[in-house]
Amino acid sequence: MKKFIRIYFFSATVVFILNGCAQIDPLYQASAWNAQNSNRKNLLLQVENTNDLSVGRGVADYDGSLAVEAVKRLRDGKIKSLEKIKLNDVANSQSGG
Repeated sequence: MKKFIRIYFFSATVVFILNGCAQIDPLYQASAWNAQNSNRKNLLLQVENTNDLSVGRGVADYDGSLAVEAVKRLRDGKIKSLEKIKLNDVANSQSGG
């Protein structure tokens, strides 16, 4: 019986100690690896107008009929084939040296 009690208290002590380590371990602290709200701050720096993240804005020169025609062709199975381009047409014609 005494052996069982020793094992129980030893196990409880180990669990208690390891639980305390998890609270101070930098691996489990959110602010140790990333600054608080770092993704949000980076996004705000990259956006031209920060209000666009909350409310979108329309584009005056957008032609919606072009998109409608593309969707109609997709549904009808009349998809335009892509233009065939050779690598020589795209690559730089100058020789390096």
